[in-house]
Amino acid sequence: DAETARCLALQDAPFDAYVTMDADGQHSVADLAPLVFAITSGADVALGDRFAGGSRIPRVRAAVLYAARLFESLLIGRPLGDAHNGLRAFSHRAIASLKIRQARMAHATEIVLAVCRSGHRVVEVPVTVHYTPESRRRGQSSLGALAIVADLLRRYLFGAQFVESDWRLF
Repeated sequence: DAETARCLALQDAPFDAYVTMDADGQHSVADLAPLVFAITSGADVALGDRFAGGSRIPRVRAAVLYAARLFESLLIGRPLGDAHNGLRAFSHRAIASLKIRQARMAHATEIVLAVCRSGHRVVEVPVTVHYTPESRRRGQSSLGALAIVADLLRRYLFGAQFVESDWRLF
């Protein structure tokens, strides 16, 4: 899970940047350098933005992501160009300050919420997301957005922490 990976990364000597990438095959290694450059240039967090890059986003996915961007903007109090982009980079200070409690894909919103509220310098970097039949099968479905909202509401409205096995609707 994301919290275990974060803790393992911090066990080694400090690095200039810590990069996270979803395992759905949608991201390109070529996009790592600009994210790392943003961190080594002074940002604490660099978030990938598929809408600013060369992504060809399917219409339904673009509509769901637009709604997710509005939802996240309300939660964090600031507009961001992309919601749930799985390519991010962190400074040592930023990654050390995170505590990830959300299971499943809701952790992506939790990370953005935490870093934006923490006072860390957050920037967005254009990236290209590649939607192939394989990456679409492995990635999050558009209906998965409903499970994310449910997870977030349960966590932030009711203080409940749930694991993936608690929600098997999507």
